[in-house]
Amino acid sequence: MITYKEFGNEFVKQVVPIYLAEGWNAYSDADIVMRTFDKSLFILGAFEQEKLLGFIRCIGDGEINVIVADLIVDKPYRRHGIGKTLFKMAMERFKDIEIITLMTGLEDKANNAFYRSVGMKEFKELGLVGYIL
Repeated sequence: MITYKEFGNEFVKQVVPIYLAEGWNAYSDADIVMRTFDKSLFILGAFEQEKLLGFIRCIGDGEINVIVADLIVDKPYRRHGIGKTLFKMAMERFKDIEIITLMTGLEDKANNAFYRSVGMKEFKELGLVGYIL
């Protein structure tokens, strides 16, 4: 049975391999992951007993702006609704927030289809443009 709960650094040893399996090498250092988690606004995980299957991590001020920094489900557990549940639970948590943003690769068809399926829109659809440095 899958349960969902907030968590922090106590599961960092399970978090790092999930990041690395996706090629997110910036998260290869457990100390860096611990610092990013410490500074995060909200982290929600999907667990089967004590095994982390996936998680969503949000950053921001929690008043007007929230950024979905990470939404990742370990490959063997995809296509079971875990990502959608994590996303919906986070959006419920931040239902009064004015601006919720995230980024994904332009050519990542699976991620783009997923985010559209949960109601996200591209900036251009809203007459906006984004910038990054």
